[in-house]
Amino acid sequence: AVRQALPLDARAADAGRAPLRVLVTEDDPVYRKLLRLALTPFRFELMEAEDGMAALELARRRRPDVVVADVLMPRLDGFRLCLALRQDPKLARVPVILTHATAPDELDLRMAANVGANGFVRRAQGDDELVATLLRESRAEGPLPAPVPGELSTEPHLYSMVRQLERRVGLLEQAERSARESEERYRLVVSGSYDGVWDWDVRDQRMYWSPRLLEMLGMKPEDFPGTSEAFLARVHPEDRDEVASALARHLEQGTPYDVSFRLRHEAGGYRSCVSRGRALRDAQGRPVRMAGIIGDVTEQLRLYREA
Repeated sequence: AVRQALPLDARAADAGRAPLRVLVTEDDPVYRKLLRLALTPFRFELMEAEDGMAALELARRRRPDVVVADVLMPRLDGFRLCLALRQDPKLARVPVILTHATAPDELDLRMAANVGANGFVRRAQGDDELVATLLRESRAEGPLPAPVPGELSTEPHLYSMVRQLERRVGLLEQAERSARESEERYRLVVSGSYDGVWDWDVRDQRMYWSPRLLEMLGMKPEDFPGTSEAFLARVHPEDRDEVASALARHLEQGTPYDVSFRLRHEAGGYRSCVSRGRALRDAQGRPVRMAGIIGDVTEQLRLYREA
């Protein structure tokens, strides 16, 4: 759209300019494809390599305008690839942007400066930061590598990055395991309880009833439309206004929702029930969801009356 709005002479100059040639060096085929999708709208000419060695050979055959390289790659890592480009007279000034799955720390940035990288960014699903850095550095020149005493060794640094990734993966696995255990514990408690569970999306007015709640009322999943109106329609007419008022007071004023009412059974007649619930609110205090339980106390009331 911007190109169409430009004057004709500017459009002609833009049309005559060759697209920037970007060499993407990444051993993960999925991320290579995601990066290709992110860069295609900018009309870059893309070249791809699976590791640093293949990227170096490709760059020597066809000089890129900018190189994007992951730091963790087999055969030749991103740091050594950048250093090799800086030591090649024909490729010494090609901008190089290094990427990694985690945000770079001070040691990462120092290593990137030592090998002469133009930037070091964290790769993400949207890759806005990477695209912005690429657009900014594509017209710049690559810096010369900083003087490093002795032989530059990337192995200890790469090993620490791998260990950092392993720790992150371990924490994620632990969190997932804890979440699974909590969910299993919740399901066990609910399945062993006489109470039914409900969950109400206040914004969309959609309501979920657990299998136990449906069983209490002799219903099948297809018998409940999943709306708050369908719930109120099953409440006894004499109790309906009180239930609706209790819900409104809780949502508007935060008054505890703790009510008793009668619910119509699928086979006919009504079951005496008690219900409690609490709303989940957003940052502005507006209710977004509400969840709670419904317990059938019909039998308890019968025994109480008999006693």
